[in-house]
Amino acid sequence: MKSSLENIKARISNSENLKKLNKDELIELVDELYEELDQLAHTDRQRADSVDGFATATTNEVTRDGDTSKTLDFALKGLSSSVEELEISHPRLASVVNRICMMLSDIGI
Repeated sequence: MKSSLENIKARISNSENLKKLNKDELIELVDELYEELDQLAHTDRQRADSVDGFATATTNEVTRDGDTSKTLDFALKGLSSSVEELEISHPRLASVVNRICMMLSDIGI
């Protein structure tokens, strides 16, 4: 998961689709997400990998040029769904994912 985290942070930093303030905030949220995923991986590696995959897909769509609305919507729904059942057992993870989704929505992505 460490390589996914570094890849996501690099894509966000290098993205021309995001403003500096949004990049910084999104990178902070991604750091929080991966801290939570690290803890989840100790008890449910499969679920952690699923969330990791959807986080990577979401980042790919956010940072890609062109109209990505359909595939981004799919990735965001997948990311959100992948933590839905974890809201009780991992509330911080669910909270971080919700904040990422809300932030992307607020900046018009």
